[in-house]
Amino acid sequence: MSWFRVSGERFRYRGRITRAPFVAWTETDDGAAAVASVASTMRFPVCTEARARRRMWKSLDRAARSQSLRAVLQTEADRYMDVMASLSYAASLPRAHVALRRLVVVPRTMILGRARPALYDRLRLATGLSGVDDLVRLFFYERLLTEMNRAFERSNPSPQSPVRTHDEWGCVGIDTQFVWVDPLWSGEDWMGHVFMYELPPMGLSRGDRRELEVAIEKMRSQLPTLSRVQREGVVRSAVESFRMAG
Repeated sequence: MSWFRVSGERFRYRGRITRAPFVAWTETDDGAAAVASVASTMRFPVCTEARARRRMWKSLDRAARSQSLRAVLQTEADRYMDVMASLSYAASLPRAHVALRRLVVVPRTMILGRARPALYDRLRLATGLSGVDDLVRLFFYERLLTEMNRAFERSNPSPQSPVRTHDEWGCVGIDTQFVWVDPLWSGEDWMGHVFMYELPPMGLSRGDRRELEVAIEKMRSQLPTLSRVQREGVVRSAVESFRMAG
């Protein structure tokens, strides 16, 4: 189960987190070091690492269920949608017009790059996390974006089932395999792109949906013709134009 979900065309925090990602993290080098650090502060040297993991998880789980942090994380979910919408205005991104409205391809690596710094800055000030170990906080910050990304993937947005964001923009498609930049920069979870479309206030007519589906498939077929240099150039140019506009 993801920490987030799409419900009623809106992105929502479920109000709790699952333990499996935390357990997986404690088995990495960074996670194991965090567990060892907490264990070293414990008074009785009996099963200290297991006790440290339990203590770390309980403090994080308690924080994630608290009213104050639940409100913060719902706000972050809304802001994630805002990032997707705002990036749709970036110049040089592949685009087309369908029924006089824009259809734009937004690389997911750009979403990560735009969302991560602001999320970190805001969550550092969240009082609900005051009792959580610093290294666990870092895991939590990074995992939040991964969980948002994966929940969005599972929603499988399409012209039939769009996910609305902000400023009339909505996601009407997603690709998880297309390589825009070297995955070493952002990780394989952030490969691919989303198709963003300016949705009419009253929704799409049947004819508009069909036209949009055709346009999306046409863009899907055209994107692989871009060379690696061209793909990186699109992202670099879009990031630069967005930075100058902001």
